[in-house]
Amino acid sequence: MIAVPQRRTLPFVSIVLPMLVARPSLDPLFGLGRMNLGAFSITPGFLFNFLFVALASLVMLHALLVDRRAQTVIRTAAIIWAPFLLAALIAAVHSPVFAEAIQVLFNYLTFAAVSMLALYYAPYIGRRVLTLAVALSGVVPLATGLIQIALGDMGERLEASFTHPNILAFFMMIYISFLYHAQLSNYLRGGWQRNAVWILLVVAALELLLTGTRSAYVATALFLIVYTAFQRPLYLIPILLAGPLAMLVPGVMDRITNAAEGAPEMSYAYLVSISHGDVDASQFVEVDSGTWRRYLWQAAWPWIERKMTFGYGLSSFAPLSRDFFALTSTNGSGAHNVYVQTIFEGGLVLMLSFVYLLVSIVAVSLFRATTSSEKLYIFLAIVGYAVVSVSDNMLYYLSVNVEFVFILGCIIGQAPSLPSWLTASRRQPQLMIGGLR
Repeated sequence: MIAVPQRRTLPFVSIVLPMLVARPSLDPLFGLGRMNLGAFSITPGFLFNFLFVALASLVMLHALLVDRRAQTVIRTAAIIWAPFLLAALIAAVHSPVFAEAIQVLFNYLTFAAVSMLALYYAPYIGRRVLTLAVALSGVVPLATGLIQIALGDMGERLEASFTHPNILAFFMMIYISFLYHAQLSNYLRGGWQRNAVWILLVVAALELLLTGTRSAYVATALFLIVYTAFQRPLYLIPILLAGPLAMLVPGVMDRITNAAEGAPEMSYAYLVSISHGDVDASQFVEVDSGTWRRYLWQAAWPWIERKMTFGYGLSSFAPLSRDFFALTSTNGSGAHNVYVQTIFEGGLVLMLSFVYLLVSIVAVSLFRATTSSEKLYIFLAIVGYAVVSVSDNMLYYLSVNVEFVFILGCIIGQAPSLPSWLTASRRQPQLMIGGLR
């Protein structure tokens, strides 16, 4: 069982929880200010991440020197994160773009720090406060999306308060899956708060559809169907009926039919010839995203085979893609596949450590004091994350990953009932978020 810190430790509720609630709303602000320190670029987002890492470091120091019972939390976090962080460090050391590699490594360290903080304070937070915190974290993005829809300012795909539609889509994927699990598990027992969460779920589903991100469609739908089949089979009827209704949302049918039909097949060599002007293309040539990704991965594979063990260095895929992929942009292209990205940048060492990270989260959840519905949620959530990682740059989406690891850490760190030593003089303190207990 994960140890619970004594009440006189870090002021978690007054610092970290509001930070996590606000994080998904701040993406546009974090890119505004930028200060260059040599080769490094410092943004407000970096300072935000630095605060998470600093707080986690203080918690770790406190656990090692004062509250030795909480060392279980440190060991659990280390079991999950240490292999991946070590492999990423090795990849960063020999990266051809060292400054960018260090920044990416710090992002990974931030994910680990948030995960450890969640594990450490989970018994204090409780399932109800966790549900309210997650629900509140989506209010600004959802409201921004609704305003864009109402003003006709969403463009072809909705992005709300984020900088790209895919980020909104994967945030909504995590948001919907957790809140749906929370509702079916009765984390909120009646009242206006429970009804408000149902409304948020409906709005989140609508905005997910308007992002046009098909992998998020698939992952969310699979989660809802499988989770419902195990936990509340009667709910399968409305869930399945929602599928045809979703097709009525503008743009959804087009995105799905385009993926099913695909674009006319053209060889990579032919497309390269067009891009170089060697072939006279009388019409504009459009390549669907799936074909473009496939050619990108195929072009990267010979390079991967040359350095299969340790790769080319962290954050090296985009700049080096200009050398091996003729259809890339001027600044290079991301891998759009976490497995291709990690094996290219860190070899089998980094890719296998990433797979270990996902598997270890599921494994740890099986041995912790969580309910069967929570074990099912974690398993399906990890499967969904693994699936969408096949077609997108998931590790670069900070808001998505911070939210995801925090939810998982809080669930793994929960105990069905408080340990006996927390009673009497060490009673659990009341947590408050904007007056909500």
